[in-house]
Amino acid sequence: MIHILIVDDDDRLRELLKRYLMQQGFVVCCAGTLAEAKIALGLFQIQVVLLDIMLPEQKGWDLFQAKADLPPLPAVIFMSALGQPQDRTKGLALGAQDYIVKPFDPEELIFRIQKILKHMPGRTLTFGKLTFHPQKRLLKQGQDPIPLTEQETKLLAYFSQRLYQVISRQELARHVFPQASNIRVVDVQISRLRKKLEQDPANPQFLISSRAQGYILKE
Repeated sequence: MIHILIVDDDDRLRELLKRYLMQQGFVVCCAGTLAEAKIALGLFQIQVVLLDIMLPEQKGWDLFQAKADLPPLPAVIFMSALGQPQDRTKGLALGAQDYIVKPFDPEELIFRIQKILKHMPGRTLTFGKLTFHPQKRLLKQGQDPIPLTEQETKLLAYFSQRLYQVISRQELARHVFPQASNIRVVDVQISRLRKKLEQDPANPQFLISSRAQGYILKE
């Protein structure tokens, strides 16, 4: 599971973001100050920090100056009402992976998080007791490999590049199964992959349908 830390002193925004991100399948914790954020970073294995700049007592910039007292910082996305080019440049120069200006569309934030996760080197995806290494295209339970057909492997690899995003059946047919004559092949392969990925394929937790729009893969 991907663990996200939201650092913002706006209680309403913090709770709205937390609720939205949890609905997308992320594990989320929150902090209202930089001091609270440092405690969370020491306690949890966090992959992404959503960091406001105008915090009480200390600014979001200061997290990078204090990193010697912390475990290695995860990916950081600054989110701030400071929208001038020099603010964005400063944030990226400090080492943040991205900078988003308030107010923003939550869906845009998801795309930015996904982009960061996609480029985390060597990251292994976790689905309950199973793991999948996108580069090796290997699904395992513990040390035991779980055999996948070529089509199942292609499907899972494609989803792994677009975690937490709705992918339409048409897109899957076009990019994963271009030789198929019928779009129903997507549903058939999804069903087969669920039998290997899910503990209860009839009630999937990871590879789920999205209101007839397509499918989403979540950790």
